[in-house]
Amino acid sequence: MNSNSSVLAGLNEQQAVAVTHQGGPVLVIAGAGSGKTRVLTQRIAHLISSGISSPSQILAITFTNKAAQEMRERVISLVGGVGEAMWISTFHSACLKMLRSNAERMGYKASFSIYDDRDSRRLIERAIISNGLDIKRFTPRATQGIISAAKSSLGGIDEVIESGGIYGNKFGAIFREYNERLLAANAMDFDDLIVNACNLLKNFEDVRDYYQERFRHILIDEYQDTNAAQNAFVLLLGNKYQNVFAVGDSDQSIYRFRGADPSNIGDFEKAFPNSDIVVLEQNYRSSQTILDAANSVIAKNQTRKPKRLWSDKGNGSLISLTIAMNEYEEARWVAREILRFKTHGISYSDMAVMYRTNGQSRVLEEAFAGSSIPYRVIGGTRFFDRQEIRDTLAYMRMVANPDDEVSFERVINTPRRGIGEKAMAQIALYSRVHRISLFKTLKYVDQLGVSKKAQNGLGEFRMLISHLEDQASAGESPKILLEAVLEKSGYRAMLESDHSVESEGRLENIGELASIAAEHEDLESFLEHCALTSAVDESGEMTSVSLMTLHSAKGLEFKNVFLVGLEEGLFPHSRTMEEALDLEEERRLCYVGITRAKDNLAISYALTRTQWGSQREGMPSRFIHEIPAELLDKVDLTGFANFDQSAFVSTERRTFRDTQSFNYSTSTEISAPQSMSTEDSLKNESTGAQNLGLAVNDTVDHARWGVGRITKIEGKGDDMRAEIRFKDGVTKRFLLAMTPLSKL
Repeated sequence: MNSNSSVLAGLNEQQAVAVTHQGGPVLVIAGAGSGKTRVLTQRIAHLISSGISSPSQILAITFTNKAAQEMRERVISLVGGVGEAMWISTFHSACLKMLRSNAERMGYKASFSIYDDRDSRRLIERAIISNGLDIKRFTPRATQGIISAAKSSLGGIDEVIESGGIYGNKFGAIFREYNERLLAANAMDFDDLIVNACNLLKNFEDVRDYYQERFRHILIDEYQDTNAAQNAFVLLLGNKYQNVFAVGDSDQSIYRFRGADPSNIGDFEKAFPNSDIVVLEQNYRSSQTILDAANSVIAKNQTRKPKRLWSDKGNGSLISLTIAMNEYEEARWVAREILRFKTHGISYSDMAVMYRTNGQSRVLEEAFAGSSIPYRVIGGTRFFDRQEIRDTLAYMRMVANPDDEVSFERVINTPRRGIGEKAMAQIALYSRVHRISLFKTLKYVDQLGVSKKAQNGLGEFRMLISHLEDQASAGESPKILLEAVLEKSGYRAMLESDHSVESEGRLENIGELASIAAEHEDLESFLEHCALTSAVDESGEMTSVSLMTLHSAKGLEFKNVFLVGLEEGLFPHSRTMEEALDLEEERRLCYVGITRAKDNLAISYALTRTQWGSQREGMPSRFIHEIPAELLDKVDLTGFANFDQSAFVSTERRTFRDTQSFNYSTSTEISAPQSMSTEDSLKNESTGAQNLGLAVNDTVDHARWGVGRITKIEGKGDDMRAEIRFKDGVTKRFLLAMTPLSKL
């Protein structure tokens, strides 16, 4: 075992304060690139090497198996083999161990199964059908989201009923039956592992006492990403000795849509009144210019623990701000810059391109393929390999060639048409016996020996493809054909009915495919383009440029980072512009992106962007405005973009209704953008407490949430926020300058 002095070697002052904390609860606010993993591992090593704790009394929790394994290896390198006795695991693994040893108390056998998301959806589907509900209205994926959110927030059936709206009781019935089926199957889903572990500790005093004695020191990584159930688990375990060492950064909380609750950091001091706070502000990753930009952007958020990152690496290069005419020019510019950096000796693997939505990768992938730049998509799938793209292209190939059997098998029951494995086997048999294609067998559906439901589904599919084939033969454009495929097949309705973030992303990806279709005059050339683009060799080089959404960028770092598509309505996304908390999460996402860069950061936006085949006018993101102008080096590829502070002020002060014109949902006529003065902007303002004469206790009507009463107003000017309690009991916080309200 190494001496304690060697364990502490190389720590800066604040890191050392955290590592050597004498005991009791401590919250470490670890800014991006501040060495939090080192602090965690050396804290564990310090506890062991100084004799404060034995390894078996330490529980360290991370969010991924990879992070847990890396932490274990680092600790063992510091303290030797004694570190093997520790529990270093994910939340789910720690809870699973406890439940295996106490399963009978929770009504399970110790051999209980763990259902993954797919298993869970299948069981939910059975519960929906068992309750006599329409599976197209109560989709398994959306229902699974409601159930998971209720479990992870510890809300239970009451939350399911509330979040289900007018169908709340029906969702509640599904929830009940789903849980009954899980118990009957001696199975738990992933959410159950946390919830049942909390119930075990809460309801059985002897079990709680055992684990509280066993784990006298509890360390948690990425505390800002914990949900209510995970936080409750920590509090139940740590309540006795209160040696809870939580490391996190509220400025990097970007998973609220998955249930993460950044307020857990803010409430840490309430849960542990005697806690100490240690702030790690020295950044070891980025130049000071990059950090100044990040500090300036995130300072706009109000619900955060204040800190200011600094570095001793020097100022470094200015941040490049590039204005492109459209997304294609933006992608070509990124490709040129990557090749330029490559000629200066920077490896492809040291460069990354980040964007807000998955669909944005398509034009980048095409530009990189055209420039022979090797790339990989992190945390996702290449554009043409994504399920919804392959499904849609399979339909389009069927229109061009109805005898395409691979495409037939892919889409014959997508969306579901009641055509099961038995029906497919009969179709395949008839096809082989009569030596005709699978599609041609549908002419003889009454001879296949399949159910009436399957006959109807097969007949509808045959009519759909035949009708689209006729349209294609008549010269209909690929874009119109694609739109018809989505509408007439029910594919778009299937995704829209899901009401999940994942399905929204899939629709955006299909919108990108529609933009490709709009570039081609005939179906054949469109399909050839897609086939050739998707088949581009990834190259035998071991190094490649990383493409990723900003959500996938968390925890990564690169010498050179490109942040593309910084336009209002795209980033921040249009669906986040109403609620203050949603907008703050978008800003945290921007902060995460900026702080991934070590040496060079380039940001860009386009004056026009194509979606669903139509051009939309773009405006620069407010996040660009929030970066001090002296940190930016502007590159205008358009020749006429007007980039000045007044333009940004007008963008910042636009109301929500005004910004709808930039959310890529409505086609606009493209012209050179005009800069609006601050005075004109203020004249156009239609919301805000001053203009509406709003005050606490006023009754207002919200375009989406309905009638409510203002319970609190805070802030000034464009940053003025209101807390409103609506008639259904829900309370929301809004940025007034961006919210459609009318006073009643």
